[in-house]
Amino acid sequence: MVDQILSQTLYVLGSFIFALSACRYTVIAIRSSRRQLAQRNKQQAAVYAAAAILLIAFTWVALPLFIYSRSQVGGFIFIASLLFFFSRAHRDGHLKP
Repeated sequence: MVDQILSQTLYVLGSFIFALSACRYTVIAIRSSRRQLAQRNKQQAAVYAAAAILLIAFTWVALPLFIYSRSQVGGFIFIASLLFFFSRAHRDGHLKP
């Protein structure tokens, strides 16, 4: 009983912290890809954009599925925290290049 409570608590705490870092790196990836697309070297910009898309796909799809497979509460906290902090970053204008 205590094992399950402690395990779920750690999954919730870990999911929240992972969501904070995932949101931060998603914002950084979006800003850098927009900045690279504004430059003249389109081949280098395409490489940066592809890397940013892979990071965003991992952050928004693979990581939540992995956490949700371990703990449903942890997966929900991860997705809710990620959406909340990403919407705050969007609202505050941090996604502009």
